[in-house]
Amino acid sequence: MPLGLETCCVACGSKNLCFGTLGTSASNVFIPSGIFTVHGYKTRSYTCLDCGYVNQYLPKDRLDKLKEKLRDRLKE
Repeated sequence: MPLGLETCCVACGSKNLCFGTLGTSASNVFIPSGIFTVHGYKTRSYTCLDCGYVNQYLPKDRLDKLKEKLRDRLKE
């Protein structure tokens, strides 16, 4: 489990997760609409070892960077 991340499977609630990435590094990038970004935000993925569900998310540090970039828009 990545440092600082306490999460569970959104499908079944299990904490029995295996973290990694999906596909190539180019396919693991979230590019938000409406803002300029050269590289996007690299996502992390996990699969639940109990039910097999696969999910992607932005780690907290990258989520914080995205929020900072969107700060003016979020105030509106």
